[in-house]
Amino acid sequence: MVAARNRFLNSGHYQLFSDAVNQQAKQFISPQLSTPVSIIDAGCGEGYYSTRLQQHLQAANIDHEIVGIDISKAACRVAAKRSRTIAWLVAGSSDMPVADHSADLILCLFAPIQPSEFARCLNAGGQLLIASTGPQHLFELRELLYDSVDTSSLNTHTLLQPQFAPVANGEAHIQYTIDLQDSASIQDLLSMTPHYWRASADKKSALNTIQQLSVSVDIQLNRYSLVL
Repeated sequence: MVAARNRFLNSGHYQLFSDAVNQQAKQFISPQLSTPVSIIDAGCGEGYYSTRLQQHLQAANIDHEIVGIDISKAACRVAAKRSRTIAWLVAGSSDMPVADHSADLILCLFAPIQPSEFARCLNAGGQLLIASTGPQHLFELRELLYDSVDTSSLNTHTLLQPQFAPVANGEAHIQYTIDLQDSASIQDLLSMTPHYWRASADKKSALNTIQQLSVSVDIQLNRYSLVL
């Protein structure tokens, strides 16, 4: 899964989403904080988003410190090859090895949401940036894997109450289409999603015969502040 995710993200298919993450992070950082800014990427995977954020902040001359945390040792090994100046830690996001109230910004991009732990780690003026999938996300892939497609989506506002509240103008809805031109790319996408584990063996075998697929990207980004 780590290798598949690494190949897929390196191909640039989620670069527009990564750009939106960087923009949301910078919107929070620029008017609010003195530097250096302390950032945690909770569930960083192989480091694609953390590293691109680092590059974005460096280009904007914003002094920062980034810690990437993931339960997968294999993912952190790959991440360490992306950036030697980000601190990569092998740990779960429910018990992060960082000091209380030490972070200005926490990213949680498709990773398990841990409201109490995030509240512990954020300082009083800190914010949380959550990415969640919308109803049309990877819809065409899911159509091929399931007899019926669930188009419900996670309500992060409800999940984060009462510890967090949405930030005014702190949201973005990212929608576009990616065109996968070979079976290997389709398989990489499948392998990096939970659908790899949920779909039946027959459905996954049938997917092997497909050489081209256009897939919808539908992602919601929301920023939240601590309720003090």
